[in-house]
Amino acid sequence: MKLMSLLLLTLFAGAFAQAQEKPFDEGKFLIFSNGQQVGAETFIIRNGEMAEGTDILNIGAVEMRLQTNTVYRGAAPLTFALEQGPVKLNFAFNGAEVKVTGAKEATAQTDPNALILENNVWHQFYFALARYDMKKGGEQEFHAFAPSIMKTISCAITHLGSLGGTQRFQLKALNGLLIELLSLPDGKLAYVGVPSQKAVAIREELAGQREAITLLLADKSPSTKPDYSAPANAPFTAEEVTVKTRARNLAGTLLLPKKGPGPFPAVVMITGSGQQERDETLPFPNLKNFRPFRQIAEMLATRGIAVLRVDDRGVGASTGAATLATATTKDFADDTRAQIAYLRGRQEIDPRRIALIGHSEGGSIAPQVAVTDKQLAAVILLAGPGIIGADISRAQLRASFANQPNLGLKEKQKMIDEQEALIRATVNNDPKVKSLPETITPWVREFWTYDPIPTMRRVRQPVLILQGALDQQITADQAALLEKAARAGGNRDVTTRVFPKLNHLFLPCETGAFDEYTKLTAQEIPGDVLQTLGDWLQKRLRVRR
Repeated sequence: MKLMSLLLLTLFAGAFAQAQEKPFDEGKFLIFSNGQQVGAETFIIRNGEMAEGTDILNIGAVEMRLQTNTVYRGAAPLTFALEQGPVKLNFAFNGAEVKVTGAKEATAQTDPNALILENNVWHQFYFALARYDMKKGGEQEFHAFAPSIMKTISCAITHLGSLGGTQRFQLKALNGLLIELLSLPDGKLAYVGVPSQKAVAIREELAGQREAITLLLADKSPSTKPDYSAPANAPFTAEEVTVKTRARNLAGTLLLPKKGPGPFPAVVMITGSGQQERDETLPFPNLKNFRPFRQIAEMLATRGIAVLRVDDRGVGASTGAATLATATTKDFADDTRAQIAYLRGRQEIDPRRIALIGHSEGGSIAPQVAVTDKQLAAVILLAGPGIIGADISRAQLRASFANQPNLGLKEKQKMIDEQEALIRATVNNDPKVKSLPETITPWVREFWTYDPIPTMRRVRQPVLILQGALDQQITADQAALLEKAARAGGNRDVTTRVFPKLNHLFLPCETGAFDEYTKLTAQEIPGDVLQTLGDWLQKRLRVRR
């Protein structure tokens, strides 16, 4: 769902570290082959130009130890040292010429700005991502030099999207090899996957999420056009629409009841963090039929309420991908306002009976829009944030530790301290962090600094707050904070319902943890959640049947 960015921000929060500290990054990758751990790589990256690594791999009964040292000056490689047992090789780069000494002596030609990518050295992919131009976007070509075979290879990197500040990339070599990469919001490398070789390197602190992350990245479903048409004999129609703004077009589906006196009341649905298509689907094989926004929309349309849901900017059939590198929650709120304006221009819709339904980050957007649009009739928050974003990240990090029993107390505390340092520097507008806009994204900065409580105090429309009791992304206690804030501002029509044994997706679960998502079997939101939502909204929108 669009909330995936918030989920992955949760998973990766523990790997944050202050970008201005030296070394820039230090840690360990666990290496897996065919699902089994076969080794580990410890590494240090200093100043974004120097790196040291030690790999220990177990090939059958044989242990292989590989030590490397990489040095750049800007984009130009300077030296690379490789030691494997008695074999020691030293590579010196002088413009387009490479000279190797040690166990063998030879020279070769390469690109003066070639990246050094040695087989089984995982941390070097950091340097590939570090020179990707996010403002330019698209596919960007470069040359890589493989020291052990003394060859230069043509490669290309493509940015595949942002997951709450966590960036997904694909590296493609001209020999056909594809490599999946994830980098953290501070630019650090989190995950390297080679699907064709069934090989994965993942940061140690994220190892508990390996299966879930692999499934997210392995979605290879056919890119056929989704079917958003109405079911056969449905009491509503499904019209493909386009919401036009000055800078982009948002493609969506408008459900209109077939019966009942018009003009109809209507709902605008707002997805959570990260870019998502209009049904809020999840890329898990076990949840391929889970379409929460479609389920809610069709339930409401059956009750006589029109519903508009759209593909978020930059995904599906909507335009605006070029804006995503700098877009924030406030920008997405403007997209919601455009949808409201579109509905008010439709003769089938009553402009005084329009409500908002927001899930996760959408539950933060809905109140922001409501306080600027007094004509809105009602607001529904599904797992909406009730505390400042920095505290959400702190809580999510601690919750993730429960699923990592093999991580020691020192390692956990180190991650907590690193994340806290970055949060404080970001919230306090530390100039050293402000100078890194591509690693501390505008979305993350705004998320960490936004407090939803003052906005909730200003919401005057009727409010329904729904929450899963086992939600580990937005904890259940935040529902009470939202209700308290709304009532403190004078709102007398506030209803809260917390559903037992449901998670952030409003699906039945045991723990509510993200890594449990791959084990869920339910494909639909439970009936009591839908009935609560439908009954409350039908009354507030004064649906006439």
